[in-house]
Parts: sequence; C-alpha cells; structure tokens
Amino acid sequence: MQSHLFAGSLLLSLFSTATCSGAENLTLVVNEGAEAQGSATEIAVRYQEFSKRISGALKRPVTVVATTRLPVLQERLTDGRADLVWLRPANFAAEAMASRGYTLVASAQGQFYSAFIVSKDSKFQTLKDLEGKRVAYPPKGSFISSMGVAELRDKHVNVELREERLQEVIAFSVENGFVDAGIVNPRVAVKFKEFGGRILHETRKFPFWAMIASPKMSASEVESLTKLMLSMNDAPWAKEILTSMEVRGFVAPDPKGYQELRDWIK
Repeated sequence: MQSHLFAGSLLLSLFSTATCSGAENLTLVVNEGAEAQGSATEIAVRYQEFSKRISGALKRPVTVVATTRLPVLQERLTDGRADLVWLRPANFAAEAMASRGYTLVASAQGQFYSAFIVSKDSKFQTLKDLEGKRVAYPPKGSFISSMGVAELRDKHVNVELREERLQEVIAFSVENGFVDAGIVNPRVAVKFKEFGGRILHETRKFPFWAMIASPKMSASEVESLTKLMLSMNDAPWAKEILTSMEVRGFVAPDPKGYQELRDWIK
C-alpha cells in the first residue's frame, strides 16, 4: 500500500504549480470514498486543473495527493498532513471539523443518503416490514452502512445484517432473493430501480462532498477558496473541471448539516 501511495504522490508532485516558488506548498488530499474509480494516481490526474486554479487563487503551489483508502485519509487528517481535503465521506468531514479544527470551505450541490432496496416482487411496503429479515449492507463503519443502521435504530426495526464489500453485490443479492433487502447509496438505488427493483425507504438526507481546510490555512485563504469554488458554478472554463470531479457545482459553507450527521450516526 505504501509503495502505491508513494508512486501516486511522486507523480502528483509534478502537478505542483511552479509559478509560486516563493510560497509554501499546499497539500490537497482527495478521497472519493467507496465509489472511487481507478488508482490513486488516476484519480489525482483528474484534479490537476482544479489544483492549478486553487494555486492561482491562493498564490501558493498545490500538490494533489489522492488516496483510495479511508484509514490513510484518517491518518492524514489526524496527523495534520492535509492542508485542504476534498472528500466524499461526509462523516469524515464532520469529524474533522468537530475534532480537528478543520473549516468547511464549500460543499457539492445535492444531498446524500442511504436507501433500502427490495426486489420488484417483494411484499414489503414500509421499513417496519423488515423486522427480523435479512438485510445486506456495506462494510461496517462505512458512511452508507452507518446511516442505514442509524435509521433502523431510530425506527426500532431489528434485522439480521449481512455485510457485503461491494454494493453491486448487495443489489444482486436482493434481486435474486439471497437477502430480503439491502442498504445502498443513491446511485446504486436509482440504477436498481431502473432495472425493475424498488426503493423501499430512504434515510434522512445530509450534505454531499466537502472541501475542508486545516487550521493552518488563514481565514482570508479560506474565503478566497470559497469564492473560487462558488464562481465555478457559472464559469465556462470550469465545466470540464466539474465533470472530472463528478459534481454539478458548489454551495456556500454551512457546517450545520455535517454536525447533525455526526450526532446522528454516533
């Protein structure tokens, strides 16, 4: 794992903006969560143009370091080895803001939640109907599973949880009757519905992707970065960058939703 991360970091050092050689380098850590596509190096390449825009706005060189592993992300947040972090797992963003002094810079447009899916022939109509049933869910502790378990807890529904590493396997298991229901992310749920399945229930909805800044970043730098990201919503030059980041645009920082998420999934 370490050699893989080193290779990604080495390549990404080439993406540091050299025009700000007199200023201290910034590290932008990227984590796309469980849905990440490609290696750390491949992911980081997609953020090259975004990092250049950040460098221009803050007048500091920026190095992108992508990681596909949540424990590595946690280590960087804990050790303070991330000046900026763009991450999908909102629970990690919430914890970093609450415990590590990170500041919310901006969020992606849209909301995130967990969905309970059942087969098209299922007789279940409400979450209560899953009492005592077999429910497949992503690895314990993941964002999706944590929200699903919290929803079951709040609704006082006891089920037999079965862990599956891949959400596509969860959908397959539900479709073929190996389990009675599954807990998946919105993207998988919509795709499952398109192929004839049903979405039985959706959890509470929370903020999506987040850009957070470490306590080492000044208030003026955070403000400049927020301004940059919000300007990208309507800028022609930003269309390709937004597509590569897989977001529609950004919204102004409002940490309240992240705080509520952290309290809810405890």
